[in-house]
Amino acid sequence: MKLGILACDHVRPALQPRFGDYVDMFKAPLQRHIPNLQLVTYRLCDGNFPDRVTDCDAYISTGSRQSVYSDIDWVRQFSALVVELATNNLPFVGICFGHQMLAQALGGRVERATVGWGVGISTARILQATSWMATDPSTATPDYRLIISHQDQITSLPDATTVLAGNDFCPFGMIQVGQNMLGIQGHPEFSKDYSRELMMIRRDKLGLKKFQNGIQSLNLELDADRIFSWISYFLLSHCEERFNTHSSIGL
Repeated sequence: MKLGILACDHVRPALQPRFGDYVDMFKAPLQRHIPNLQLVTYRLCDGNFPDRVTDCDAYISTGSRQSVYSDIDWVRQFSALVVELATNNLPFVGICFGHQMLAQALGGRVERATVGWGVGISTARILQATSWMATDPSTATPDYRLIISHQDQITSLPDATTVLAGNDFCPFGMIQVGQNMLGIQGHPEFSKDYSRELMMIRRDKLGLKKFQNGIQSLNLELDADRIFSWISYFLLSHCEERFNTHSSIGL
């Protein structure tokens, strides 16, 4: 599989020696779960976009400090790219900012959340299990824990959307639009140490209670590798389906 990583931000320079850039956080987990993976990086935030959406078999996007409703050239271009991916039936996984862009670009709405910042480790309840979550969806653990770091949320959904997971704080924590497009609000790529650093940087913005609760939550276990296995199977299954469909019609 040739997978395009759509980079929508950079890790702060002071933190890069310790944590790498956002693209680096995705590489090892994806390579662990997807055999013969070829990764191509497109730094959207620097104006680097695919020449053609068909240059890759599938795409995954990183998070960003920007909002999907920001009046910024590359953000608007990313929105158009998501529409083009949907039109071409290409598999796409959006993480955090990418999850929100998936919803907004295809007709939903994203706004600053009235509940404020979400930080630390959050538990989401699986509302609808799918074949790519487990061999037997009925035996899937009914929830998962991921690091979150966001102050925007999806407030209305596009047509043909299935809500797969959520909680009271973030009802639309994982969505699938149509068959080939998946959005996840949490960050499977983030480590606890990186989450802690972000909370330290934003301590004044978060307020004391939210900061303390976020730091305390880092004592919980993460399900990041489990989510990466879901992402990988989602991409693999839809790429295989697309390949078989095209082969059957002589493309």
